Amino acid sequence: MKKIILLSLMALFLMGGCSKEDEPTFNYDLDVLIGTWRVTHVMQNNGTYLDVSTPIAEMVFEPTYATFNSDGTYYGSGEFGTGSGTYKAVGNTIITYVGGKEYLKYDVLSLNVDECELKMYQTGEESSIKIKCKKQ
Repeated sequence: MKKIILLSLMALFLMGGCSKEDEPTFNYDLDVLIGTWRVTHVMQNNGTYLDVSTPIAEMVFEPTYATFNSDGTYYGSGEFGTGSGTYKAVGNTIITYVGGKEYLKYDVLSLNVDECELKMYQTGEESSIKIKCKKQ
């Protein structure tokens, strides 16, 4: 009996069991995401981007920021709401949670050390908005 249990445990170990490699990963360098980002452009209905960081635009569009910390916490403020919580970065998507509930999702279209382009939406909603951001 001991032999069967030992063989079963060895087989489970050799198959990998629950390894960290099995967890979904972010398709971008997570260190690039960490930091504070400001929304600088919002796509309009005609497909062009509007610069929302100009003094005139800021009269209508509140300056908007998102901070992603290395410990998995998140803080956002501005046009799309203000709140703190956590985030998960999996595949090409960043999912934010406020009050333990999913808040916004961001599909990464491009991401580098200075700028990113994202498609922002809520789960279950048909509408989305494309935004460009600059790292602060």
